[in-house]
Amino acid sequence: RLPAAPRVPGAIPAAPPSLPYFLSPMELLRLVIHKTSYFPVDATVDKFDGGHYVIGEPFTVSGSVGRDGYLYLLYLDGQGQLSVLFPRPGETNAVSANHRFLLPGAGASYRFHTATPPGTHRVKAIVTTRPLLFCSVPMWQQGSLPPDVQSQGLRMPPTQKAKFKSVLAHYGSGEPLSGNEFRAASPHAYLGDFGQDEVAFYVGPTSASDGIGEP
Repeated sequence: RLPAAPRVPGAIPAAPPSLPYFLSPMELLRLVIHKTSYFPVDATVDKFDGGHYVIGEPFTVSGSVGRDGYLYLLYLDGQGQLSVLFPRPGETNAVSANHRFLLPGAGASYRFHTATPPGTHRVKAIVTTRPLLFCSVPMWQQGSLPPDVQSQGLRMPPTQKAKFKSVLAHYGSGEPLSGNEFRAASPHAYLGDFGQDEVAFYVGPTSASDGIGEP
């Protein structure tokens, strides 16, 4: 699991925690690559860490959190493509401490599916003590695989977009990010306490052992 973060003094947002915080692209990038937590978050997929899926196979995400907050699930492949799995527009994403969650829930009108390209993919669960608004990442499209970030277009200048994707590809490959300038700035400075966990799994074109899931 991700290491506990030290208590960091800093400029916590003065706005009431109930008001959404609008994440800039670089703030989102720092949040994704920062591997620290201020309270426990446990998340996994139905085939667990290291599981094998076929491209397009459905999966679920379950877990628990150690503090009341707002849950966000991000999908990241090894080439720097990122999309928001949960919440969808209009969905409630408040979670309670020590209560398990399962997504998509019973009766949901959608499912999560693994995406292209083949390789190591990750789901990152982030829990914040104030709601967030994402300014640059495409949302999950109902009835389809996660959108290609390049074709959807990140709402940022081309140079910044290239840097964003390059850093996420480096992070998604599992290689260390030592020396990267984005590691220095902790998201705690603008979010306050947050918790996170991630699960990594392999996505391939075929799977003799697992079979092909429903598209």
